[in-house]
Amino acid sequence: MTDALTPFTDKDYTILARETLYQGVFRLSRLTLRHRTFDGNL
Repeated sequence: MTDALTPFTDKDYTILARETLYQGVFRLSRLTLRHRTFDGNL
């Protein structure tokens, strides 16, 4: 059996915005992403 799914790479998404919600002992960020759809469109 072969895997029909192609690997997910960094070319399949774009980070549109990054917002730091908390920074203390750890950092919590909110990311807004654009990602590739199942039909291959970005």
